[in-house]
Amino acid sequence: MNEWKELESQLAKLKANVENVGMEKLLANYRKPYETLVRKIEGNFDVLLRSYLGAGLPHYKSDAEELSAAMTAYVANHQDDVKKAKQVLLETYDIKKALSAAVPLRTALEHEIYVPYWLEHVEKCDDGTYYSTIVGMYWNGRIWTDGHHMAVYFPPTKELCDEERRLCEKS
Repeated sequence: MNEWKELESQLAKLKANVENVGMEKLLANYRKPYETLVRKIEGNFDVLLRSYLGAGLPHYKSDAEELSAAMTAYVANHQDDVKKAKQVLLETYDIKKALSAAVPLRTALEHEIYVPYWLEHVEKCDDGTYYSTIVGMYWNGRIWTDGHHMAVYFPPTKELCDEERRLCEKS
């Protein structure tokens, strides 16, 4: 069973227990199994959250370990955001809502950790265009393209990345 399905199953069990037994009785008579289930749910959510936070961020395989360590350290220093997402998970029993609650954490992580890495691998060409060595594409002013394929990643400059972040924070 994959992590998502396993977490859905655990959340369904928790929801049924709370609805059928009641929180007071759960804590009074079944505290240990209740707390064990909550710890399992939180652990499985941590796995999904780590996957979500790093999803879709292209990088060189040789940089994967260092980038992952930097992201892990960032998340460790922002546990309040993780706790908020877990609180949403345990209150709503809804993985998608919990991951939505983690969007601000992902946005901050992207701009604080990933964007500097991304920008290290963008080259300004003699003709004024930009080339990403990570994805092998050129910036056309709005998207990255190689002439046959298009992709939406981060812009090629810190100023454009900062502008994009401001727009994201407004919405």
